[in-house]
Amino acid sequence: MSIKSSKERRVPLIDLSFGGVDIRNVVNDNTIEHSMVNTAGRDVIVHERHPDPIDSEFFSILSIRNLNKSTQELRMIANWLTPINFRTIHRDTFSKRTLGTGTWLIDNPEFQEWLSKNDGRLVITGIPGAGKTVLSSIVIDYLDNMHSKENHNAVVFMYCRHDDMYTVTDFLGSLVKQLVEEHLDRPSIFQAVNDMHDAHRRKETHPSEMDLLELLQQLFSSFKKVFIIFDAFDEVSYNVRSSLLAKLLSLHAVLLITSRPLGLGLELSKTLLPDVVHIYIEAQTQSDIQLFVRNEVKANSDILDLVGGDDLCMNKVCTKIEENSKGM
Repeated sequence: MSIKSSKERRVPLIDLSFGGVDIRNVVNDNTIEHSMVNTAGRDVIVHERHPDPIDSEFFSILSIRNLNKSTQELRMIANWLTPINFRTIHRDTFSKRTLGTGTWLIDNPEFQEWLSKNDGRLVITGIPGAGKTVLSSIVIDYLDNMHSKENHNAVVFMYCRHDDMYTVTDFLGSLVKQLVEEHLDRPSIFQAVNDMHDAHRRKETHPSEMDLLELLQQLFSSFKKVFIIFDAFDEVSYNVRSSLLAKLLSLHAVLLITSRPLGLGLELSKTLLPDVVHIYIEAQTQSDIQLFVRNEVKANSDILDLVGGDDLCMNKVCTKIEENSKGM
């Protein structure tokens, strides 16, 4: 196809229709003069007299359209990697926290030391019901707000429940998915993930553990620091734990794991986490329990009616509940 005018340039053939309208029909005649069409070649010969604002607007529309298409494709690829959505679990968990709890962990010197390292290892243990999952959500939110994009860092996380039967591939795929969804503005991530998707689509295969591990190593290298938070590692299937932990430790990342005291397994802890920093929740959470109990009691109209505004009685009720909580 050729369009004649006083100045000629060659550009690739593109779709000039948008919203059911052929853009060529609305381009200013001072910019392009329509003439005969030559369909022998794959290129469009464009002859211009001088730039026109409509050209800029048109190509801006195309850029936005292509960006939206790329975003949609990348989200489709993310769901192809894994249907797991840990961010939904995170938001639900974080919304249930009591305001002001968890600050003891953020202020903890050992936590701050872990935070400063490029490959820190931190394990937080506590009995069932001690608040490990809520603490994980507080840490994730803190890292997202304080140590994420503006510092060229990334935060990824995993939550595991007792009835989840996730594989190593599921967990690694979820990390890639989060990087895709949270860093759409990084062309390097788009290119790497899209290339992997295209390669497997042609073969009608799915990425293996090693495929995903190599991809994560590549993606992690584009960030200054990557934080991995894994809540309830003790809930991971026993036959998956050792392999998964070894792969997570092979990544250049700052790792935090929560677990029941014996949930990691004695041998696993000795072989894979010999120099890990360890924080025990039971010794630290009394202030959180007090804050939670008093907020709940003050929100309970039946208890308020019972104590009748007597502060001394209110304190006795709260203290008794705190004592019976036994760290939970």
